[in-house]
Amino acid sequence: MKKIAWQTAFLLTFSFLVFSNLGYSENKSHKKDPKKKEVLKNDDEISPEEREELNYGYAIMYQHINDISGVKFLMAVKKNSEQLGDLAKKISNTLEENKKTLDELKKQFPAIDYETRGQPEVFEKVTKAIKWHKTKAYLPVVGMSGQEFERDFTIDTKYGIDQIARISGILSEREKNEGLKKPLKEISEQSKKLLEDIEYLLNEKYYKVNLNKKK
Repeated sequence: MKKIAWQTAFLLTFSFLVFSNLGYSENKSHKKDPKKKEVLKNDDEISPEEREELNYGYAIMYQHINDISGVKFLMAVKKNSEQLGDLAKKISNTLEENKKTLDELKKQFPAIDYETRGQPEVFEKVTKAIKWHKTKAYLPVVGMSGQEFERDFTIDTKYGIDQIARISGILSEREKNEGLKKPLKEISEQSKKLLEDIEYLLNEKYYKVNLNKKK
């Protein structure tokens, strides 16, 4: 029975980490669709060139949100503190709602696109190497555990949330349609609040100098 439970935990964690970057977005290269430009020109308030640039930001942000929203599943197979478990649930719930918002925006504004835009090959190789390192480090039983796991995991997650906050904030500033600006700003603000919660936990449990006590 214990063997089956361990195998299940292994598969759950491995699947999560393989398909998740924990803040390290990987954008695979692909050829541009000639028809895509026609779509971008229709019903949009900015130029096709600027839309292409913004869509690259959308793609990275969406991937971060999609990846990190699964952190609660990792917590289910890794022994962790109640504080981290509660924070992971809050992060997952918030990002799941963000993902629903972005999916709805895509239906309302066909010009925005969450597909990847491509990265240099060297960047992709580095990203894959980081992903594999994290996969091994976070596996149940054989991977990191205790405070070491919690600290590294929390810092990795913080990096991804920070990317979401910054990208959504920039997109909100550059979009001209209020129907896009407002929800993007809300995503940015929600991510900033998550960052505050993450930073508080890091100071309380994992940093040698607790900056919370100096406030």
